[in-house]
Amino acid sequence: MKKIILFVWLILAVVSIFADEMSISAKLSVLEITSEAIIVPLEVEYLFPLNMYQSYNQDFFYFTVEGIEGLVQNVITYPEGEIKDGITVYFGKTVLSCTIHLPADLPTGSYELHIIAGYQLCDIDGMCYFPEEEEILMEIELNSR
Repeated sequence: MKKIILFVWLILAVVSIFADEMSISAKLSVLEITSEAIIVPLEVEYLFPLNMYQSYNQDFFYFTVEGIEGLVQNVITYPEGEIKDGITVYFGKTVLSCTIHLPADLPTGSYELHIIAGYQLCDIDGMCYFPEEEEILMEIELNSR
């Protein structure tokens, strides 16, 4: 029983260490307004801990954006990355990007975007941890157009 408790404690300690070093942030760029949509470039930056990496797998490395009715998220653009054992991987700072389209008739005001960023860290020996998600709340202000 003591071995099981120690093993569970070690797993929790390792996961919490990696979680503390992992950071995710997002930024919006200048809005472009057309007759059909308000186009908002969005970047989500992942900062992976030292000796950890993220492999290119859209099921475990992604972000979704919600929070405004009529919002459409376009395809995510992934950077080149490095090749490790035939798989594209990302170390350190990695930025994913896409554009989101908001309805052109969206009233002026302040809106909150909910960004869910998913990832699955692996160590340099190839051991991968459980996939995780983090939520980022961002405010977007639409002024008169």
